[in-house]
Amino acid sequence: MPGGIAVPSPNLPSFENIPASIILREMFDRADIGMALTDIGTRRFLRVNAKLCEITGYSERELLNTTAIALTHPEDRTADAESFEAYVRKETDLRVIEKRHIRRNGTIIWVHTTTTIVQLGDVRCSFGITEDVTERKAAAAALEAAERRKNYFIATLAHELRNPLAAIRNSSMLLRQLPQADEKVKRIHDIIDRQSQNLEHLVNDLLDTARITAGKITLDRNYVGVADAIHEAIETVHHQFSANGHQLSLSLPAQEISVYGDKLRLVQIFVNLLTNAIKYTSAGGHIDVSTTADEQETAVTVADTGIGIPPERVPYIFNLFEQAAETPSGMHGGLGIGLAITKRLVELHGGSIHVRSLPGLGSTFTVRLPRADRRVQRGQREVVVCRSQARILVVEDNADVAETMALVLRERGHEIRVASDAASAVSIAEAWPPEVFLVDLGLPDIHGHELVRQLRRSDATADAYMIAVSGYGQPSDIRASLAAGFDKHLVKPVDFDALNAILDADRRRG
Repeated sequence: MPGGIAVPSPNLPSFENIPASIILREMFDRADIGMALTDIGTRRFLRVNAKLCEITGYSERELLNTTAIALTHPEDRTADAESFEAYVRKETDLRVIEKRHIRRNGTIIWVHTTTTIVQLGDVRCSFGITEDVTERKAAAAALEAAERRKNYFIATLAHELRNPLAAIRNSSMLLRQLPQADEKVKRIHDIIDRQSQNLEHLVNDLLDTARITAGKITLDRNYVGVADAIHEAIETVHHQFSANGHQLSLSLPAQEISVYGDKLRLVQIFVNLLTNAIKYTSAGGHIDVSTTADEQETAVTVADTGIGIPPERVPYIFNLFEQAAETPSGMHGGLGIGLAITKRLVELHGGSIHVRSLPGLGSTFTVRLPRADRRVQRGQREVVVCRSQARILVVEDNADVAETMALVLRERGHEIRVASDAASAVSIAEAWPPEVFLVDLGLPDIHGHELVRQLRRSDATADAYMIAVSGYGQPSDIRASLAAGFDKHLVKPVDFDALNAILDADRRRG
């Protein structure tokens, strides 16, 4: 009938006279997922289907003579029972749990079970649907293991790179201090210094990548002036602006704007955005940095006249290892981790980051951060010169790092001895008690933590100022060093201005 309801053919089977119980029983028995009815009090099986028998390896008769508890792995029984009892007590609509079962042949499988309470006449029982998820769990475990291995490799690689990096940075500093160095030596020093800084940024990015994926990045929060953080970021990449002939414009509000955050991480955010703009903007291009604010938030915008981002890549530009195909110079864009780290750091500060871009028309990145009420005073960075000579024992097994560190410290007026392991450090300290120890934690004979414990027990060195030096610098690493007896924990390569400040202001003086 045109426009009407189709009439079923009289040859099609009719289900009107088939009892619903028969239909449900057939569905229960033939379902391709494990099903069971169990007694709520005893958890004894009342009815099971063929798929549950297949999953568990037991026959129907065997299952009907046992309980759901008996199938559960002994280590999971307590949690399973507590979950079931809480579910029955609260009479919630559904209970979902993943646990281990022991099959009839003794093998262990993972199952995903969904349970609900049903009323069958006068009988109140539990109806469960069980799925074998062993393969999924194994695949997830394999992925987690691979992720842990990757993070461990990245962290270890970054740590191992810190020793050669420390030697290079120390040597660069010594070159800068050479009296009457000719112009060629100065140019070589500038190249070494710039490239070692770039290498240090890469090492830090590698470590941050591992920390991001492991969820281990933490912030050392305080009230921070946004302008201070921006100026420090610009200072950090100043040599890149000069080398590429980029024109920088800076627009900041007249009044100070502050946020509650980690200054080092805020500077890192802006350094990453500026570095990205420099990398993808042709020589002589423009980069504009501007800041606006309202009562709730602060917005910092970094805009460039670079090559832009293809529209299909914009949604993924903050993903790890995502990057533009090549820079304007035709070089590869890098590791593709800077923007992913930036996004995570912004989010940790309670903010957001967005990008607008079109190919050939540049990119505009906008960071929005919650505004803080407390005003902060602008700070100025200055090189700190230690005004007092100190007797320092450098305990370091890497000969190049030890030698260059000793040379830098001697140039700054300190009296230095060097030990390559803990045993020689103890021996030197007995004959020549130092005022300050700089101790590498990864010594060849014992860990640096154990060395400092020994030194603290000696009358000759108990009151010395002890500084841990390590390639690891997570809050947990710092806490472990302080708990062992160190006064400070520095990360390689050592910032000698920071070290001077420690020696000048914090060092114990008999």
